[in-house]
Amino acid sequence: MRQTFLSEPMKSPQVIFDELCTFVFDKLRVLNFSKKGRAKFVRKCATGTACINICKSYTTTKDKIRFTIELKIFVDALDWITRNPENYWEKNNPDTQFRLHKFSPDNSQANDWWDISNEIDGQYFSDQISTDFLGNIAKHLDIYESMDSVSALWLSYANHKQASTMTKIKYVGLLYALDKKIEGEIFLKNLFQNTEDPHDRRLVVKYIEKFSKKFY
Repeated sequence: MRQTFLSEPMKSPQVIFDELCTFVFDKLRVLNFSKKGRAKFVRKCATGTACINICKSYTTTKDKIRFTIELKIFVDALDWITRNPENYWEKNNPDTQFRLHKFSPDNSQANDWWDISNEIDGQYFSDQISTDFLGNIAKHLDIYESMDSVSALWLSYANHKQASTMTKIKYVGLLYALDKKIEGEIFLKNLFQNTEDPHDRRLVVKYIEKFSKKFY
């Protein structure tokens, strides 16, 4: 969903974008987020770290900035699966990633992208996310205050017909981390038996070995 609005002609796209980043941070501070760079905001949850990132599109130019807002959740129990200790933001994959549309009242499935050019005003963007975005994102973050809720959410991901093999492996990782080894073993065994792609089968074998070394 692409949105364009009229603006004060004197402001450059970058100035407007910087103002929007400040506006978003002021709103997120109410939800106990802290700033990590100009357009990245983080908050600890009981089960990990939430990261909200204002992302520019690769199509951005000095005359027009295109951006969206993403939420990523890094679950501590999954850190060890793909850990790179040199860089926190790369040491694991977020357990889930949503763009702003996931928190809109009508749950639209179209990505929300905003274009800022010399004629665009960020006020319309500001008005849009002021209430509904914050309320809906707060409800989602509440899930990550309980490992049982996170586990149930991951199970729904793993059972989805389009779930990747890695998504299912990460669910097994949560089971092991929660000391549910028997459930993890059963799920992993069924995953291996039902995986036909040679690459995915090798991936499952790799993590069977990795789980064995860590938890036995």
